[in-house]
Amino acid sequence: MDDTIIFFLNDNGAPLEANAGDNGPQKGGKANVFEGGIHIPFMVEWKGHLTPGRVDRRPVISLDIFPTAVALAGAKIPAGKQIDGVNLLPYLTQKTEDLPHRVLFWRFGEQHAIHQGDWKLIEAGENITRLYDLKGDPAEKNNRAKDHPEMVKELHTELARWLSELMPERWKHRADFIFVDGGDIFKGPY
Repeated sequence: MDDTIIFFLNDNGAPLEANAGDNGPQKGGKANVFEGGIHIPFMVEWKGHLTPGRVDRRPVISLDIFPTAVALAGAKIPAGKQIDGVNLLPYLTQKTEDLPHRVLFWRFGEQHAIHQGDWKLIEAGENITRLYDLKGDPAEKNNRAKDHPEMVKELHTELARWLSELMPERWKHRADFIFVDGGDIFKGPY
């Protein structure tokens, strides 16, 4: 325990269609990009290096574990090799107050999301667009897309750029899974 860092996290929110899953107060759950499906516990213990019980509300992602482990091992990511995630050591050890990520992205079948600052844009299929102010509405109850078309456009452009850089998905989707939000249907995967 004296020379081990432990990461504890969940892979996504609870499934809503089974096991009486509940991700309240967040909307959604497993198999969608609402906060209930992606906003999860992420805890780190590193005896003698981290302040016990300290809470840091800056968003991180599970992809940060790999570059953090590489840094702890004293290794380097090969030059020119692009990876997702950032080394969390400066944030965990309180050496910086900066945000680990300027923006976070998710892709899950036909569902795509981007979180930048207080704003989160969700796009699903060809005609479903949701914009949420996560600071004022962490439960994603109020779609603000019509009120802020400039923010929708900005985030859509950034999301489209990111999606264009990704390789095709390599997993099979369960086509019969749907999640209904205000009459809109979000299809799989699951």
